[in-house]
Amino acid sequence: MSFVSVIATKKFITVMSDGLAINTETGEEIDQRYKKFHRISKKQFIAFAGNSGLAEEAVRIVGYNNEERDLASIAVSIREQLIKKVPPNIASCQLILGGLEKRKFVIYSFNNDPNRELLFQEPIGDDPVYSFLSDSSNGLNLDKEINKIYPKYGFNTPTKTLKIQKELNNVVADVDPSVNKITFNLTIRK
Repeated sequence: MSFVSVIATKKFITVMSDGLAINTETGEEIDQRYKKFHRISKKQFIAFAGNSGLAEEAVRIVGYNNEERDLASIAVSIREQLIKKVPPNIASCQLILGGLEKRKFVIYSFNNDPNRELLFQEPIGDDPVYSFLSDSSNGLNLDKEINKIYPKYGFNTPTKTLKIQKELNNVVADVDPSVNKITFNLTIRK
């Protein structure tokens, strides 16, 4: 399916995705270097996993604007459109909208399942927040895995945070054949 991780602190937000794109119907590999996020403004992004057709449509709908966007409104609108367009039993699409909103880093995570709520996250104090887009990661507990990795590096710089995300991506890729170790990343600072 894919693996995308997003980590937000009060000072920066980092995004990392693997690069493997697979045809969900045939299981055939389409691309090994497929970046699963796009900027939607200078300080905001959209990231995705699952059905690439639905994800790319969401990216197209959101578009790019130089100015800061209202991520909450965009997330609600895109989620509603995805739910109306394709039921989750036909195709799954997971999305994260994130970045700087009203001088704070935020993450909005959602999918096209009407039974799952939109999740809002914002770092409080020195504690980062994180979100993952993943199929099932073959039984991995991603919270447990990231908590094993982060003491090696810490979350105090984007470089260290990206090292955590790279190592986590590799752990997932070792057990999930729909994830590869070729990664793409994005850092947004205040």
